Amino acid sequence: MGTLVDQDLVGLICLDCRGAVVEYNARGRDVLLADGGLRERNGRLVARRLQDAEAFEDLLAAALGEPGDPPRPSVAVLGAWPDQRPLTAWVKPVAASPGCDPRIAVLVVVVDPWQPTPVNPDQIARSLGLTPAESRVAAALAEGQTVADIARATNRKPESVRQLVKQALSKTWCSRQAELVRVVLSTSRLPVPAPREAAGE
Repeated sequence: MGTLVDQDLVGLICLDCRGAVVEYNARGRDVLLADGGLRERNGRLVARRLQDAEAFEDLLAAALGEPGDPPRPSVAVLGAWPDQRPLTAWVKPVAASPGCDPRIAVLVVVVDPWQPTPVNPDQIARSLGLTPAESRVAAALAEGQTVADIARATNRKPESVRQLVKQALSKTWCSRQAELVRVVLSTSRLPVPAPREAAGE
């Protein structure tokens, strides 16, 4: 479980059999601190909105199982505009296994679609064969910036940024910026090793 909790793609919140929070990763902590559909109250994970509270308790009950009913995973959307940012929560039972905290009975996987995902330009450069300048522009596009935004942030002319975008499109066999963004996001988390340093450096 420790390996999972180190991940930062989604919020991971581990609960015991009473619904008390045992552990969470960094994204899980951010979810609990944000004005979203879930929060920690008196040590327990609960839904913020009253109308979601019963639904979330049903999710926990399904994951823990009841007499004659085996545990099963379940999913729900918690929170909604204009009250809170909606979250997708997947509640999964956790079987006891060596190396895992024996207190953990349930894993709550939380996806916040409104949380921007940072993109590492160095990772993109190594994954897609782009130059540092091309990868920085591609990463910025994937994070939601416009050509004008990138031009201002990098002290470039918009035409220069468009040329870098064109070069990145050509190298990734993409015909549109939307395709480039999809490719960048899909490869940004690949475990590409850092280049080896030259001997003596």
